[in-house]
Amino acid sequence: MFSKIIEEKLYLEYGPTNLVVEAFHKDKQKIYNYIIENIDQMLIELSSELKKLREKTKANSKFKSQI
Repeated sequence: MFSKIIEEKLYLEYGPTNLVVEAFHKDKQKIYNYIIENIDQMLIELSSELKKLREKTKANSKFKSQI
C-alpha cells in the first residue's frame, strides 16, 4: 500500500484501488491515520455501496456505512 498526504488530501494506492480522501475537520491527520490503519474494513464497506457511489452526487446523499 502507498499513502501520501498532498495539499491536505490523502492519496491511497491499495492494489488496483486508488482513493483520494479529503477530510473537513480540524483533526485531519488523525482521520487520515485511522483510514490508513483500517483500509481493509473500509474497502469492504465501500464496495457494498458501489452502485450508490457511482451515481451523480446529490445534496444530502445518505449512505449505509459511516465512511
